[in-house]
Amino acid sequence: MRVIAGVSLTTATGPLRENLSAFAAILAAIPVGFIVYQVYYVFYRPMFLGWPMIWYGRWIRLDRASQVLSHFEEDQIQALRELFGAQLDVSKPHEHEKLWPFRYLRLLRFSQEYLDRFEGKADARAAYRARWHGNWDVLRAVIDISEASDATSGVKREYANLADIYHSLGATRMAIWGAWFASAGVTLAATVNLHEPLANWLYGLLAYSFITAVILVVMHETRRQTWNSASKSLLFGLRWILDNHPELFEPAPQESESSQAGPLKRLRRRVPWRPSVAEPEES
Repeated sequence: MRVIAGVSLTTATGPLRENLSAFAAILAAIPVGFIVYQVYYVFYRPMFLGWPMIWYGRWIRLDRASQVLSHFEEDQIQALRELFGAQLDVSKPHEHEKLWPFRYLRLLRFSQEYLDRFEGKADARAAYRARWHGNWDVLRAVIDISEASDATSGVKREYANLADIYHSLGATRMAIWGAWFASAGVTLAATVNLHEPLANWLYGLLAYSFITAVILVVMHETRRQTWNSASKSLLFGLRWILDNHPELFEPAPQESESSQAGPLKRLRRRVPWRPSVAEPEES
């Protein structure tokens, strides 16, 4: 910011260069990447930024497991409910935030149709937390079971690779946000301490805010495309497994039971599947 105001680069960076060695030594001793990942997973939860934030419960994180499971037939979903003893609610609970300016951030909130199913918002939030975790538990179990056969083991490997990329991009995006806030705070403190005009800080803030916004847009789009690839490959892989290897999930029925439509039989599709238009992915 001082450089933008006309101060020479040598003068502006003098205090930083004097303390650079000590700062580098301290930074090298901190496992920054590990800490960033832990913070990312703390915030990776059904409710977008939870208590004590004032907006707690208004915005939600997309139930990505239901995005995959909702493409299966109802008989298949019911069979999975019985096999795992889970509710598997794959209905669409959300709508896009319409309040300006948050609608430009592609945030999601509960739809009124979903809220009408419960006595209050607290019950709706509790139910959504349960389904968000429960759906993922079942989907992960199905993916893990697919490893039981050499013919189907590639599904988990492909999904795991893309999921690692997806979460790495999410952690990186969060680190960029954190760096922006930290930079804004540190430079503001320096501006006040050096008795610089506040306008200089604002000019600098606008400059690196623009650069940060461009990087965040790129990261968001890359992450969205990664999830599209992961969810589609997982969907098609699991469809093939349920059609051709349902015995992985339950012992094969005896001949005397061949006429019964138990969970095993209902894992196979009864009608040809026609691809549907997937809803836009959210972050």
